[in-house]
Amino acid sequence: MRKANNLPAWLSDIAKEGVPRYLAIADAAERAIESGALRSGDQLPPLRALAKELGLDAGTASRAYSEIHRRGLTTGQVGRGTFVRRRKPDAPTSLWQASTTNLIDLSHNFPESAPMNPAAALVSAASEGLLDSNLLLSCQADSGHLSHRQVMARWLEATSRTRVTPDDLLITTGAQHGVLLGIQAVTQPSDIVLVESATYFGTLGAVRFLGRRPMPVTIDEKGLVSEALERAFVETGARVMVCNPTLQNPTTAVMDLDRRASIARVCRRFDATIIEDDAYVLLHAPHLPSLCSLAPERTLYVTSFAKVLGCGPRVGLMRAPSHLVGRLGIGLRSTSLMAPTPMVELMCRLVTSGGIEQLAQARRLQLAERQVWAGEILGSTPAQRHPGAYHAWLPIGDWGSERFVVTARERGVAVTPGAIFSAEVEVRNAAVRICVCAAIDKASLQQALHVLLQLIEESPYDSPTAHPSVA
Repeated sequence: MRKANNLPAWLSDIAKEGVPRYLAIADAAERAIESGALRSGDQLPPLRALAKELGLDAGTASRAYSEIHRRGLTTGQVGRGTFVRRRKPDAPTSLWQASTTNLIDLSHNFPESAPMNPAAALVSAASEGLLDSNLLLSCQADSGHLSHRQVMARWLEATSRTRVTPDDLLITTGAQHGVLLGIQAVTQPSDIVLVESATYFGTLGAVRFLGRRPMPVTIDEKGLVSEALERAFVETGARVMVCNPTLQNPTTAVMDLDRRASIARVCRRFDATIIEDDAYVLLHAPHLPSLCSLAPERTLYVTSFAKVLGCGPRVGLMRAPSHLVGRLGIGLRSTSLMAPTPMVELMCRLVTSGGIEQLAQARRLQLAERQVWAGEILGSTPAQRHPGAYHAWLPIGDWGSERFVVTARERGVAVTPGAIFSAEVEVRNAAVRICVCAAIDKASLQQALHVLLQLIEESPYDSPTAHPSVA
């Protein structure tokens, strides 16, 4: 590849050993957008000019621009060229913006308005004397103290229905951390990672943060579709898949045993690695056999206690095939050194005393009640719901999800746009995620749902919202 003389600075050095040229160009564009060197509305060089200056054939240059577009970075305008598009948010805006007065925030699970677990007193009791031990405060144990891993291995074995030993268990700083470590351990930069067609924005963020490429696979009311997964393996050459089989975020789908067995068979046939994000497992009773129990030799199983207690403790568990434990340990040390030991001790106390199951049961009852309240308003709509889920997934008709969210917020309700759950450039079947456990009480939840349904009935084209570019 010869040096370019008449192209923007961000294209001045795109040589990358071992990376195809079209990917090197796409990676350079993405870095430039992330750094601010390219901004929304900036025009990319014409295709022929790019090919000429970089000494490429037209097919390679075209493939580079197609890849940039596939990543959601650009939009094409016939007769005008290729332009940097406004980036989709990668998380609900309420996670970093201060809440406005009287806003009913249903955009994530744990805003300040969200009720505590009704059995939270169990946590206070288990916390007594927690900081009295010098061992917990000063001793380094990267993958977790052996005594902690022994307790957690016994508990996880029963929960996941998979053989778990202390030697193949790592204690992480939450399930999100575990998913990131798993992706990092089994892929290389620019690799394709298969994800659900609507998938948790934290998973998409982890894939992109590591320089991998998320590729969507069709899901239905039971989660990943086996035939679609098989096609994706054939067409993309990918050999890693991330999925959320229980109370899937955002759609609430639950894989039944037949579907889980089918997914495991497909992954075994293609010698693919499964990263199983089972963060909601404690909210579904009885527990279903995990994908890990069906294909333990190729599955990284990840879970945590956040959906029972809240996101504060930051304790996750990862069971991994033995040949990956060392690599995962390196990643763990590099990213957090170790999980917060006092919090791990607290979780072990709750596991040993049976407090975790009591907390899980209390949370399941709380969520079931919230879903009943939501059903009184959403019952006649095509919203996807489940008695054990934090969420409802609500189709919004002709609205684009981001524009709908902006308008809803102006009317006092915050929800999450479906667009941020998609790895695709153009999002079809627009929907929003509603966190039913986030409102302070029944009246607030139902008031917010009435606002959303009224908005769906209105035409988006008549909305005065000053964001016409948001689709």
